Amino acid sequence: MPVRGSKNAPKTFQGKSSTVLRFIDHVERLFALHHIVNNDDRCNAILDYVTTKVADFIRISAHFPTAIIPGDWDELRDEILKYYDADRQQSRYKPADLQAFLRKSHRGSCSTLTQWKKYYRTYSTIAGQLRVKGVLNLREYQTLFWKGLPSELQRIFEAKLLSIVPNHNLTQPYEIADIITVAERHFLRNKFTEMTMQGYDITNLSETDSDDEDSESEDSDSSEEEGRRKRRIRKSHQTRRTRRQDPITVTYPSNPEPDVSKQKYEGSAEEVESMIKQLNTMSLHDPAYGHLYYRVLLLDPTGMAAKCI
Repeated sequence: MPVRGSKNAPKTFQGKSSTVLRFIDHVERLFALHHIVNNDDRCNAILDYVTTKVADFIRISAHFPTAIIPGDWDELRDEILKYYDADRQQSRYKPADLQAFLRKSHRGSCSTLTQWKKYYRTYSTIAGQLRVKGVLNLREYQTLFWKGLPSELQRIFEAKLLSIVPNHNLTQPYEIADIITVAERHFLRNKFTEMTMQGYDITNLSETDSDDEDSESEDSDSSEEEGRRKRRIRKSHQTRRTRRQDPITVTYPSNPEPDVSKQKYEGSAEEVESMIKQLNTMSLHDPAYGHLYYRVLLLDPTGMAAKCI
């Protein structure tokens, strides 16, 4: 027997129900390969590939060999499978699990080969186990496989199935093998329609050609109009630019009072001459000098009197 942890040795059994069947199967194949037929040798050999807790359980079994009682491998194997819940994996799925899966897949989408294969795997796992247990018969197994498909996919497949099996009795479900054939053709990868260049749309070719012809005939007619339009736009931009640069002056109406100092009063030459003579005879410190000087300036619009004083 191979050493524990080596390449050909079984993975150490830790007491999980999900691995107990695979573990026992591997051990029995090693017994056959290495010609181990003695019950005591088989019962002792299995201890090398289990954890300490599992080994303790095996040793207290009534079918494990002792100094007095010989071992019984078949009974010990059945006891291990029973108490480590091997049938749990065989009863893992219930009708409610299948019903939930069918409801979800029917409402979902299936548009690629990958999605189709996933649907087939999941359905086969759940429904297949129920069929083995006798919960489903063949008719129910085939019918539910069809009902789990999305409605749109059912319509597509039905038309193709009728072409493959034209004499099919519609009171009976379709054969799953026929559905698989249609699905694999429908979801075939690398179809020639999918191998075109990205962005290549043939529906736009005719429109593009006609547009090119129309544009060639219209180019000469629209060139002058285009030039005029561009000139108008440039002129409009220049006008707006000039307006933005001009300072904005805001004027407010006002009624200022007249400046008395700027008003001119005209007097006779004789009167002005008389006042000038009087000022020339007066002292600058005379209190009346300023008043008289002011009157001369008001009466003389020419400004010559100020030069004579």
